[in-house]
Amino acid sequence: MSFDSQDLLTSHSREEEVGTERCRVKPKRAFDGITPETELLLKSRKKDHKGQSEAELWKKMYRTLFPGEIVPSPCK
Repeated sequence: MSFDSQDLLTSHSREEEVGTERCRVKPKRAFDGITPETELLLKSRKKDHKGQSEAELWKKMYRTLFPGEIVPSPCK
């Protein structure tokens, strides 16, 4: 099932169904795009420390999107 908000999903997952079978959790499948949690991380753009440069922020964003990958230079 798809839900319009995280609150609806959380509410649904906590429901106790009486007389019916609970939803079965399906294995995770790969999808194009980002998760809502990743979107929040990208939108925050909070600096980890005072004086953090734009290049450092870019590297943080890249690592959020592509964990475990080598971060290329933001400049060509």
